[in-house]
Amino acid sequence: MTSKAGGNRYSYDQHAFVYANDDCVLIPAAREGMLPKDEAIDGVNTLITGTYLDQVIYSDGVSTGKTEDNDTIGYIPNGLAGARVVAA
Repeated sequence: MTSKAGGNRYSYDQHAFVYANDDCVLIPAAREGMLPKDEAIDGVNTLITGTYLDQVIYSDGVSTGKTEDNDTIGYIPNGLAGARVVAA
């Protein structure tokens, strides 16, 4: 499982959690590559619709929502649901 520091979708800091034998180890890791919009397939390698959505990366590099000044350029996994789809 991975998570972004402070929930910041644009952060280059990412934490990886490894679970084994009732232990949880936090491993600092480099930012996962963003899945480009043209490669995204909902439910196959990203979650674009449904209850648990992957985080959208916008062209301006800072927005957390769609505006007239930015476009969706890709997605990053968001929590356990997103990690499950990517790993499947």
